[in-house]
Amino acid sequence: MWRVVRVRLTAPYRSNDITALVEAARQGIGIVAFGEWSMARDFAEGTLTPLLPEWSFETDGGIHLLRPSVRLMPARTEAFVRWIVQLFEEAPPWHRAPVTRALAD
Repeated sequence: MWRVVRVRLTAPYRSNDITALVEAARQGIGIVAFGEWSMARDFAEGTLTPLLPEWSFETDGGIHLLRPSVRLMPARTEAFVRWIVQLFEEAPPWHRAPVTRALAD
């Protein structure tokens, strides 16, 4: 059974920069509500903890590519479209294990 709960919050710290807000949450200044993509690494590393894991936004959270037209699309745009589709084909990047790169000697 679902129920609606209204909570009035005051926001002493405001920003339109998602990176700054996530960092503020890491520092214990407050809580944030963003898509999982912005905090997946923090959840995996334990620097942030999901407060309401059963709750989600009422959105599909899609990633959209906007371009003027598919006609006469530059080759670099076509290459980017192929790359981004391939990147998300298997699973979103934030659901995959991090890639570690060995430093060259």
